[in-house]
Amino acid sequence: MPPKLNSPVFLLAHGEAPPKELAQRLAKAASAVLCTDGSYATAVALGLKPRWVIGDMDSLPKNQRVAKGTTLVLEDEQDNSDFEKAVRFLIKFGCDRADVAGAEGKRMDHFLTALSVAVKYAAKIQLVFHTGASVYELLNKSAEFKAGKGEVLSLIPVDNPAWVTISGVRFPMSREPLFAGSRGQSNSALGGKV
Repeated sequence: MPPKLNSPVFLLAHGEAPPKELAQRLAKAASAVLCTDGSYATAVALGLKPRWVIGDMDSLPKNQRVAKGTTLVLEDEQDNSDFEKAVRFLIKFGCDRADVAGAEGKRMDHFLTALSVAVKYAAKIQLVFHTGASVYELLNKSAEFKAGKGEVLSLIPVDNPAWVTISGVRFPMSREPLFAGSRGQSNSALGGKV
């Protein structure tokens, strides 16, 4: 069993493979790499060295050799996705932030499930989803970050409505309700703090 995991951990899911440069950057910044059984072959192809592979092992290629230093964590119950099993593993060992890649692409239902897992465990772990072009993050409290001038950002509420204050953008809001399907999409940063 692992000791308490320092954050962030890089979690590679079994969706579309992220760009190699992105995967290596996230792995370098992480205390450890964890992948689902279906993404292990992708992890190896990207030059990553996962410490753990988690899942029911149904998607691990039969002829796939597992590298020394990588531990298979069998979770064979079928009520949860391998992604959720990986998130529960991280929470169990004290991780409170994970950078996720490979959650999107291939199958939209997998991506939507990953987002629903982020909502389900938001009080216990911050999941930050990375693609080659975008970053997705569930914000359930205040957040501050830097964004380049013209950088596009969208706020999509999970609660309906979500009460939002945002500045440093083309369309600021001050303690205003944001409803699903409304004006939160495609705002743009003015450059600097948001």
